[in-house]
Amino acid sequence: MENANAALEPQHTQLTLLQSASSYYYYDPYEKRTVEVPLNNLDAFISLLKCVMGTGILAMPLAIRYSGVVAGVLLSLLLMMLLTYCIHLLISGMTECCRRIQVPQVSMPQAVQIAYQSGPRCVHCFANVAGFLTSCVLVIGQFGLCCVYIVFVAKNFKEIGDYYCRDFNERYYVVGVCVLQLPFFLIRKLKYLVPLNLISNCFLYLGFLCIMYYLVRGLPNPQQRELIKPPADWIMFFGIAAFSLTAVDAGC
Repeated sequence: MENANAALEPQHTQLTLLQSASSYYYYDPYEKRTVEVPLNNLDAFISLLKCVMGTGILAMPLAIRYSGVVAGVLLSLLLMMLLTYCIHLLISGMTECCRRIQVPQVSMPQAVQIAYQSGPRCVHCFANVAGFLTSCVLVIGQFGLCCVYIVFVAKNFKEIGDYYCRDFNERYYVVGVCVLQLPFFLIRKLKYLVPLNLISNCFLYLGFLCIMYYLVRGLPNPQQRELIKPPADWIMFFGIAAFSLTAVDAGC
């Protein structure tokens, strides 16, 4: 990252020279990239599976409630294809930014800054602001998502605790969940998190199977459910579905 920050200093001149020489020299950032503890394909798949599939998927029935059964399934497929394409486009753009300034890796805010610097002259002055705003959006978004998941886990622990012991305030469970998560936050290398991700995936999908088993028992008549609800109700669907399916940071 320090190399990327240093490369961003000579903004317009360096970018112009590299763009003019791009037809004679192709820089492959993947060949130049060195990782201290690299992941193999299986490790990357396990970690990506953990990031993409989470407890947010349990909110999808609520989302389909606002769109209707048929519309919900079709819109979910459309949204997943759109999100997959956007992540692919984002990673391709970040790779192109690495190639243009010839550094092995850049962060998402740095990629946005490089994109503004290599664009029309009228947007060059917004490069630093765009990079800063991108960092703010990422921090706020991830902070909000993590807060939601901590509350979600704490509420589930509270339901179990209220059944087997005395009733405690939900805030105590939130503090307990945060304390339990602190040791995992100290692991800085993704390679060392792969065994934990594998164990988590096993429990996660086992829980999904148990939930689906009880979910499909005693289903009501499908004719009693609305297949397509008015488009005005789809706003709630897109909000819940985007929260459940979005994994932009996992791809970057």
